[in-house]
Amino acid sequence: MLFALLVIVLFGGGSRLDALIMVLVGVCAGIVGLDPISGTPRFTFNSFAMESGFQLIPVLIGLFAMSEVFLQVFNRAPEVRADVMPELRSSHVSVAEMWRMRLTLLYSSMIGTFVGILPGIGSTVPAFMSYSLARSRSKEPETFGKGAAEGIAAPEAANNAVTGGALVPTLALGIPGDAVTAVILGAFMLHGLAPGPFLFEKNGLEVYAIFEALLFSSIPTVILGLLLFRAAIHVTRIQPRHLLPAIAILALFGAFSVNNNLFDVWVMLGAGFFGFLFRRSGFPLPPLLIGLILGHPFEQSVRQALLTSGGKFAIFADSPITLILLVLIVMSITTSVFVYFRSKRPGRDG
Repeated sequence: MLFALLVIVLFGGGSRLDALIMVLVGVCAGIVGLDPISGTPRFTFNSFAMESGFQLIPVLIGLFAMSEVFLQVFNRAPEVRADVMPELRSSHVSVAEMWRMRLTLLYSSMIGTFVGILPGIGSTVPAFMSYSLARSRSKEPETFGKGAAEGIAAPEAANNAVTGGALVPTLALGIPGDAVTAVILGAFMLHGLAPGPFLFEKNGLEVYAIFEALLFSSIPTVILGLLLFRAAIHVTRIQPRHLLPAIAILALFGAFSVNNNLFDVWVMLGAGFFGFLFRRSGFPLPPLLIGLILGHPFEQSVRQALLTSGGKFAIFADSPITLILLVLIVMSITTSVFVYFRSKRPGRDG
């Protein structure tokens, strides 16, 4: 989790200080609610509704959907002429384009797989990490957000890779990797299958059936994508005065439907307002979201480890996996500092 936070700060594109501030804001928002160890309310201001913390879906809707509505209203979005239609490009990706994006696809798939293995992380974190890494490596980062092929390929490759990674702790340990695999885990229990090391030995046929279904599920995804994208592009003809109210109404219903709780609606509106202010000030939103997602489990894991070890930090270096991650963290920070000071040398463009 610490490595994921570090990656989004160092390679998120733009100012690392801005990204660090957003990560810390997200972490602070993520620890609102009940203390994971003692159960004591924190930063709830004596509000019972805030004891459950800020739910991810309302915050996500507010940050990226409602903030866009506020931004467009503030900037007075121009009307779209009825005769203006973006040119439809070919739906086929050439071999040359795939080869040009080979490293982006490789890095994103690795990020999605390895982050997906971590229980409870889901696909949001690796998608934003892959997008940020692709943007930082791109020679034309200004094209991201305007249809850059790498900006589409990176998060989608990570998102697809998460599915396989999340199945690792689900099938091998019985710990769901995300919300989807938690449903799968429940289905296993209903059918009398106990996920764990013995699942592969006693129910190998069912396990391989899952692998085959995972492979074949890609086929209808591609077919539906090719069939529907020409119809979906016509949404660009909708006038902002019609589109923005529809987005706002759907955002309100979406936030309320999470827990059927009006408090989530206020959280969504608050996240939208702060997201609007951050975007107007030039702060990136993905680091804030990553900090919100990882803040609570990061704190809980650190405190559990320290309680287990009696307060000794040496527990974080007593296994090969943690040592490898610590080395990667140190290498990432060292490389970032070296590149920064090298770029500040006289005679170099800063």
